[in-house]
Amino acid sequence: MTGVNIEFNVQDALDALINIEFALLDTHCLFNHISETLLDIHEVRFNTQESPDGIHHGKHYHHGIKKVSQNKKIKS
Repeated sequence: MTGVNIEFNVQDALDALINIEFALLDTHCLFNHISETLLDIHEVRFNTQESPDGIHHGKHYHHGIKKVSQNKKIKS
């Protein structure tokens, strides 16, 4: 059998924890990144007419909404 050799640099781990601590003190950047990512994801899903469960519905999918006139819609 062969052995396993694991090297662990404590300073790298401490530096990573310090970076996490500073990131948690100012979450503005984090939340901006999250919101931009979510906007990008939902824009793509909207443009491709994809539902949250991954089903593509095409251009004419209205999910139970019947078009009545130009800007008025009623549920069918």
